[in-house]
Amino acid sequence: MNPKIAIIGAGNMGGAVYRGLKAVMPEKDLFLCNRSPEKLRAFSPLHCSGDANEAIAFADIVIVAVKPQSFDELAASLTTPFKNKIVLSIMAGITIEKMQTKLGAKKVIRSLPNLGTQIKMGMTPWVASPEVSPEEKKTIKRIFASLGKELEMPEEDWIKGAGAMTASGPAYFFYLCELLAEKAKSMGFKDDDALAMAEQTFIGSAKLLEANEKSAGEWRAAVTSKKGITEAALNHLKTHHWDEIFWDAIEAARKRTEELNQTSL
Repeated sequence: MNPKIAIIGAGNMGGAVYRGLKAVMPEKDLFLCNRSPEKLRAFSPLHCSGDANEAIAFADIVIVAVKPQSFDELAASLTTPFKNKIVLSIMAGITIEKMQTKLGAKKVIRSLPNLGTQIKMGMTPWVASPEVSPEEKKTIKRIFASLGKELEMPEEDWIKGAGAMTASGPAYFFYLCELLAEKAKSMGFKDDDALAMAEQTFIGSAKLLEANEKSAGEWRAAVTSKKGITEAALNHLKTHHWDEIFWDAIEAARKRTEELNQTSL
């Protein structure tokens, strides 16, 4: 199957998915939809429109990439039937059942790709409705694999936890990088030097993980000399229950997924 794909929504995630797909499939098979002409011009798509109905008519697979809070408004504006089309959602908090009901679609994929899709290094947990065939799942896997790595969830409820880790995960990473740079500046380093130290430290660490020679825990142990400076820092974090604070933050993200679902009932 070589499907035509339409993306409704050209925000951060919709735009990232569009760029990723554009690099691996014919542009003639892609359609980008957004209400803002300025955003559409920024991507210079071959096929585009501000009308979601045109996008649906074009495509075999419709990727819904609007904000969850905008889903009701989008659904109410649609007049083009989905028929046998696949709806692929990247909206946090909107259940498969809700999409089937509001869109009149049977074949629905619920997913949460993260920002790494922009550079084909994304991580996408996903789950499909029973109406999606094994062959169609293979097509979905190929789409996500072209954007990085994918992982099919055993059931829909798992998406909430997975999204709190993978979809929100880059923000946790970037926040730590920001904090490291800010601390360097407070110690007297120039802004550029502080950023360079923080960014290269995180980039290098990620590359070590990518090499698959050691796990994160093994690399942490390798850096942590007994009674050394790293051990002092980690002991301070443990004493102040940093692990519990971080886990609570992820739980807050998971709960917000449930709240987003409730707001669109």
